[in-house]
Amino acid sequence: MNRSLRLRHIGRGAAILMAPAAVAMGLTGCGTAEQTATAATATPTTQSPTTEPTAAPPTTVDPFVADQALVRSLYYGDSQVSIIGGIQDEAQFIATHDHPDFLYTAEECGHSLTTAGFTDAYSYSEVPDVSAMALDPAWSIPAGSRYTGIVPSGRVYILPVQVTESDPNIAFRQTYSKQFHVAIENDTAYFFMPCE
Repeated sequence: MNRSLRLRHIGRGAAILMAPAAVAMGLTGCGTAEQTATAATATPTTQSPTTEPTAAPPTTVDPFVADQALVRSLYYGDSQVSIIGGIQDEAQFIATHDHPDFLYTAEECGHSLTTAGFTDAYSYSEVPDVSAMALDPAWSIPAGSRYTGIVPSGRVYILPVQVTESDPNIAFRQTYSKQFHVAIENDTAYFFMPCE
């Protein structure tokens, strides 16, 4: 179909729709010289075809920094409870913050501390080195616990923690560094403190 037949076939509506484009492109020859010059230099606008909105590609967020903050808060909270409260407060904190796959009651934790000879003056301060924290997904609870062999759920990490224990009532004080395991599950940090 040649061009003139195509225009007649499209009809009058198409000519009306094409008129603004012709004006914008300076093809009409109508108007003043200034209008024609402005129209000739104007940038033609094109309408993009309508498309369905697309979702942004999912972003992957590394949870490590958030996990470090959770672990830091866990150990800070334990140190504060131990310093401010007594053995029963410490026992309750341990029972509440032990991993769900590694549960002990507050009574068991309190009994464990008193059986070791500690008094209500006992305090336990921990400083985790979260910069050295590393994933340890294959770790299982070691022998010597009723939970031996269980691979806990969540993101499991190993990290060094500097520990200071003291009880002035029995002239006891020691500081040491030890590797501990923690786990992050449902945006909560848990440790594995045995109470046996």
